[in-house]
Order: sequence, then structure tokens, then C-alpha cells
Amino acid sequence: MIRGTAQNPDIYFQEREAGNRFYLALPDLVESYMAKITALTGREYHLFNYHGAPDAERVIIAMGSVCDTVQEVVETLNAAGEKVGLLSVHLYRPFSLAHFFAQLPGSVQRIAVLDRTKEPGAQAEPLCLDVKNAFYQRDDAPLIVGGRYALGGKDVLPNDIAAVFDNLRQPLPKDGFTLGIVDDVTFTSLPARQEPLAVSHAGITACKFWGMGSDGTVGANKSAIKIIGDNTPLYAQAYFSYDSKKVRRDHRFAPALWRPADHLALPDPPGRFYRLLSAILCRPLRPAGGAEAGRHLSAQLQLVRGRAGAAPAGQRPALSGAGKDRLLYP
Repeated sequence: MIRGTAQNPDIYFQEREAGNRFYLALPDLVESYMAKITALTGREYHLFNYHGAPDAERVIIAMGSVCDTVQEVVETLNAAGEKVGLLSVHLYRPFSLAHFFAQLPGSVQRIAVLDRTKEPGAQAEPLCLDVKNAFYQRDDAPLIVGGRYALGGKDVLPNDIAAVFDNLRQPLPKDGFTLGIVDDVTFTSLPARQEPLAVSHAGITACKFWGMGSDGTVGANKSAIKIIGDNTPLYAQAYFSYDSKKVRRDHRFAPALWRPADHLALPDPPGRFYRLLSAILCRPLRPAGGAEAGRHLSAQLQLVRGRAGAAPAGQRPALSGAGKDRLLYP
């Protein structure tokens, strides 16, 4: 059975090009509907949205959910006196140069383009090539580099984004870099920041729950976050991370994966978790939480902080005083 039309070479090419007018009209059409959404919601939407300093010198261009993390980092760095920004792409095809340059600050000197894909053998990834092409033969073209992130769902944290801005500050920024991994084969990864970037907001409480496969932690946490959202004046958001081997589960009541936790919870009995080093258990805590947990861990777990090992099965760490509100055992 044949579906569609059968066209010979004498007309196919011409008809294919006749559709150009629809693509040329699309950017303005999408922009007009985004204006209607803006009027209804109060949130500003464009084909390209810019966030950051109006006189930014270093800008990241990206699209997708990574833009939320980049925006948090941009706000944190600008509050510290830096001049950085983010240009998020909402309409990739057609790539409208008029709307692109209308949003990008004229002060930009260096750009890093983030792609969530890898094009083996290519000079760069698709979005990066489009941005470089946009500046082709322009006298004010900034220095442009590209990088890859989140392949296979690899997490991107604020420190990774901060490393991108640090890279743009270098005399010769690395091009074709990778985020969130340590590439010890072709050495594409950016060096990690010596001091973690503190990205936080007042009034937010974050909790982290560890669980094992089939122990009920997932269902309990999903029920809890629904109860909090439906029956309290709080805005609730949960992030669930699963290991393919069902050995590690990371459930967060937080606006984002990377936000440091105020509280840490382990299943009961916690004997199997004694094998985890303190660096794994307490690193997700905010500084106050990590110190608090460290002061109240049992002698066995304190011992494990220096080496890997196992505590007697079924023993519960002894917590006292204020420590109970930092390290919880449901």
C-alpha cells in the first residue's frame, strides 16, 4: 500500500521550496501568541528570553530545563557584582535572527552555548553552530564556545554552570567542553570549582530521603508531598532519583535537585547505610545541617566516617537534642 503523493524530480524540488513562506511567517506568528500568553499569565514569553545584567559581558545560551539552573546561577553571580546573563531559546526552528539579536545584550563579549546532544565528527553541536552562524561576518562578533551537558540524563548542578562562566573568563576559553563528568580520556571536562557556589533562598526548607528498592520510601514520599501541597499554605515540589539497580534512591522535597538539604532521612534499620561514608550522607546537607548531623551520629557511624565498614545489624544511631531535627529515621 502506498500512502502520500508520488512526485517526480521535475516538480518535487519546486514544491519543497514553495513552503518557505510558511516558515518565514512562523516566528512572528509564534511571538504574537506568546504575547497573548504573557497577557493571561503575567509571565514574559518571547522566542528568546534574556535574564541577567543588562550590560552582561558573559552570556550562556541554552534551551530546555537547564535554563532554570542557569538562571539561579546568573542571579547569584550578579548579586556578587559580576556581569553575566542567560539567553534561553523557546523557538529553535525557524531560528529567527531578528528576535535573537533583539534580546541579546549588545555588551556581550563572550558566549557559551550549551547543547544537550553530541554530534560525533562535527565541529560543534547544532545550537552552537546556529549561534556562530548568526554572528558570521558581523563586526561585533563575540568569542563563542560550545559545550555538552546532561547526555543520558546526567545531572547538571550550579557548580557546573558556574564553571562555564569561569571558563569564559579565561584568556582562551575551552571549546567543546563537557559538564558534570570527569573526562580522563579526551579531557573535555571543565575543572570543578574550588569553592562550591552557594545558591539558596530564604524561606525554603529542603529534605532528602534515602531509600532501598521496595522499602516503601517512594510511595510514602509521594503521598507526603501531596499532603503538604494540598493541605498547607506551602508550595511543595519533589524530585525523585532512582538507580537502575534499585540500590540507591534519592528523594528530595526541594525546588531542585541541587538545592542543599536541611534535613536528611534514612530508612530503619539503617545498618546497610553504615557502609556509606559520611561524605556521601552529609554532603547534601546545608552547612548547619551537616555539622549538626556530625555531632550527633553514633560512635559506630563516626568510625565509618574515616573508613568504609559495617555496623552491627539493626543498631540505630543514638541521636539526642537538636540533632533529631537534622538526621531523621522514619
